[in-house]
Amino acid sequence: MKVYFCEMSMVLLIQQNENLQKELANLGYDSSNEGLEQMKVLINNNFLNYKCKKALIKLFKEYVEDKSGYLTASYDALEMHTRKHEPVDGHRYYVYNIEERNGEYEYNHKGVVQLGENDDPDEWLEDYTSDFYGGGGDKEEDYYWFNGEIICWAGMMREISKDEFDVVKRYI
Repeated sequence: MKVYFCEMSMVLLIQQNENLQKELANLGYDSSNEGLEQMKVLINNNFLNYKCKKALIKLFKEYVEDKSGYLTASYDALEMHTRKHEPVDGHRYYVYNIEERNGEYEYNHKGVVQLGENDDPDEWLEDYTSDFYGGGGDKEEDYYWFNGEIICWAGMMREISKDEFDVVKRYI
């Protein structure tokens, strides 16, 4: 059975497994119960940053995806938190966030996008972020420099339904 990545399910699994807590700590994240509870709040409010999501995906691929055994069985039991959306006319719909720091000011740029059902949404967001100010940004770790003074990085990318997309695109 194929299991799909879900941030909340992965955090719940980490919370229940001491070895995964150590692995998350090795990636530079607070794996204490308090830190994981804060991460769950960020996930529930769709504010989990791209870098943390990449760390969770790394742990998922290493310990859960295409594996058998205790961890996969535990993760599979947590799948109830995943919302599955079927493609509509060959398209999937997403809400995204790009974070910007311009001097002492910080901004969040939110939007919605319609992608082909086989397109990688995280790849699209990374590419879009790299060209956010109309010219290729200089890549530095997980962010892009523009004009020597503005930095942008990919925030979150979450799949939504076609109906949610139609509503949100009117207001974003």
